[in-house]
Amino acid sequence: AVWINLYFDRIMIKHFMSLNDVGLYSVGYRISSISILIMIGIKGALSPLVFRHYKKANTPIELEKLFRLFLSISLITYLILTLFSFDILKLMTTPAYYGAGTVIIFLVPAILLGNMYIFFPGIAIEKKTNLILYINVCGAILNILLNYLLIPRFGIDGAAVASMISYFIIFIIYIFFGQRFYYIAHNWYKIIIASFIAFILVIIKPQISLYFNAQWSINLIIILFFLTILFHIGLINYKELSTYAKTLHLILFSKNRF
Repeated sequence: AVWINLYFDRIMIKHFMSLNDVGLYSVGYRISSISILIMIGIKGALSPLVFRHYKKANTPIELEKLFRLFLSISLITYLILTLFSFDILKLMTTPAYYGAGTVIIFLVPAILLGNMYIFFPGIAIEKKTNLILYINVCGAILNILLNYLLIPRFGIDGAAVASMISYFIIFIIYIFFGQRFYYIAHNWYKIIIASFIAFILVIIKPQISLYFNAQWSINLIIILFFLTILFHIGLINYKELSTYAKTLHLILFSKNRF
């Protein structure tokens, strides 16, 4: 099921389109995979620490703080990769692959959503590993259906959207059961608002570009504006930044504390 979620889109692109389109999509996927660099260290270290300390009262609080930090960094990374996608493609590829920028808008969220389940460890804590199988099988079936429906109509963009929707549904199910077995008090209002604004900024940026030529300046203004929004809605705040740094240090380097 995991293999289908990772690679079935390429198979369907080859089936409905051409090998050149597979190459174009694969380039977009590799650029989008840069976003996973922010998971280095966290993904391997977080689960063992949670299993060791999940009974402590402060563990859900620390997980909530860490998820807000991770989400904030993820959304900023999303803006950077999408707003500067053409520049990145121009630097790393040839003109034949510049069209891959359109799929990055959808693949970055897909890749991030596919890895954020670690912040909702309830299923693993309760050892309900059969649920992990069912969730991934459901996601794989949905991925297959969406690829069949969207690729003939929207091409490689359809495959990217199919991946994003599939991973989003998988993530939502992980949240549902994870919160049921091990509740963490997230502020979903702030999380949804920040994610929605980031996506809207990415969508409207091409429209803004029609009236201005200074693309890098526009991109930087958008990123700074979004940072202001994150602080304004309280997804991150100045007082917690030092706490975040200490938490990350403990997760990455400590074996005895959370």
